[in-house]
Amino acid sequence: MTSGAHVEPDETFAALKPAALETLADDGHHRRREHDLAHAMTAEPRTLVRRRARRRPSLLLAGLAGGAVVAAGGVAVTGGDDATTPPAVVAGPVDARSFLLASARTAERAPSTTGAYWYSRVREQRIVRTLVDKLSPGERPPKGWRPTRKDLPFTAYVTTSQDTWHGADRRSRARTVIGLDRRVTFRSPADEAAWRRSGAPELEEWSARPRTNDYDFRHTPLTENQQRSAPGALAEAPTDVAGLERLLRAWHRADDREAIAHDGVPTGMTFTETVFYEASNLLSGAARPGTRAAFYRLLAAQPGITMVGEVTDLLGRKGTALSMRSPDGEQRLIIDPGTARLLAHEAHHQVSPGGGTVRLLAQAVQAEGWVNAIGERP
Repeated sequence: MTSGAHVEPDETFAALKPAALETLADDGHHRRREHDLAHAMTAEPRTLVRRRARRRPSLLLAGLAGGAVVAAGGVAVTGGDDATTPPAVVAGPVDARSFLLASARTAERAPSTTGAYWYSRVREQRIVRTLVDKLSPGERPPKGWRPTRKDLPFTAYVTTSQDTWHGADRRSRARTVIGLDRRVTFRSPADEAAWRRSGAPELEEWSARPRTNDYDFRHTPLTENQQRSAPGALAEAPTDVAGLERLLRAWHRADDREAIAHDGVPTGMTFTETVFYEASNLLSGAARPGTRAAFYRLLAAQPGITMVGEVTDLLGRKGTALSMRSPDGEQRLIIDPGTARLLAHEAHHQVSPGGGTVRLLAQAVQAEGWVNAIGERP
């Protein structure tokens, strides 16, 4: 989408977040509506699949292990990785609470900055195992025809970067640039061979080339959930644990209200899941150092969060991973222990009880910070 195109306000606002993958829902991960809409905005217009099932927070995942580096738009094979084994970890502290409290002390010492726009570049890797059937150019759709999703005889990964400039003022302008530095990789040489036998189909048409999208929120009504993600709102979040917990519990209730209005059922998420999910806003967003410190302390008080140890993220950076498990799989936060900055999110889907996991989606923060104008970088 470019400037001047008509879209619904909630879809416009949601598009500022990196696109998630529709197949996550097919794998049993029911994402929040804003991430469904984000994909709808960066992909082609289509009807969103809405399931009356327990919804999960957006899942963000492990890096491409052993992937060969190729030119943008090229194709590579990932060194025989079967995508069912979690990344190797180095033994480290086993106490997640102690690590989080130490991260809080580090975070509150960081300098505080301001600006007119919050800039971020996020590197994202998505698993591709299905495609949507489409009509040929010029073909008239039969009566009652609707696009359907079909399984592919191979597993592939698409990796792209997205630049985002989001104004501090809730009524300001914004820009995204999607489809940057695109890479296509395969789980194994056999998967690449199966892709070629299938006619080498384009795996994600919406990300096949870079595209710039400009937005103007000056006359756009925003919902409560949309307003809270604005950089200016995050920069005003409480810097004490009690105040931040009250805010997050209000967000948790608002998510349920929106889910009931939208799907007829609540999200089914626990408060701990909401806190873990909001790390993407409060640890890698425009929140102040004091707010980040309070968030770490609040996260340390949540049950079920465990220490994984040292891992390598999508960009090859080492960090300390924390995990939250569910019957569906595992979510991870990867944190730089030296700076307390959030490096990446990870998600793995449980293939079978007691079995391996499949990496679904990875998002790694490449750069972020305040700037004074769209187009500038910190």
